[in-house]
Amino acid sequence: MPPIGTSTRRLIQITFLLALAVNFAWEMTQMYFYSSLPDSIPKMLFQCGFATVGDGLYTVLLYLAGAALTGDRRWIVALQWSKAALVVAAGFVSGVVFERIALAFGLWRYSAAMPTILGAGMWPVVQAMLLPVFVFRLATWFGRESLKHRGESRETY
Repeated sequence: MPPIGTSTRRLIQITFLLALAVNFAWEMTQMYFYSSLPDSIPKMLFQCGFATVGDGLYTVLLYLAGAALTGDRRWIVALQWSKAALVVAAGFVSGVVFERIALAFGLWRYSAAMPTILGAGMWPVVQAMLLPVFVFRLATWFGRESLKHRGESRETY
């Protein structure tokens, strides 16, 4: 692939920032499904913030993987159902695997209120499945001006 153009860099930045915002809200909402809640608001914000950065990086990695697989750095601009379904499937697999690894290493524990699927918490798996697609759509909408051809060739997107 040719070097990354300005609009692609902008799309990646927008995707990351929106992933942070959306995932932070999700992390704060689902924290009550875990058994070891932080004992102070600063600790809670740090813990959820730390998880959110990982979620943001995961979303950007999904974008980059999609760009590599499709050969199109703008693949999320016209996100087809088939590609969205692949993102959802990748989210399911990675969500289940990551949650099971985290549980095995004792990184966190679920409360009795957390529904599980294949030994993993349902809410974090749903998060990994659906939020990237939502963020990709938001990033396309927020980045629509920078996605217009600004004198760059198609290959530099």
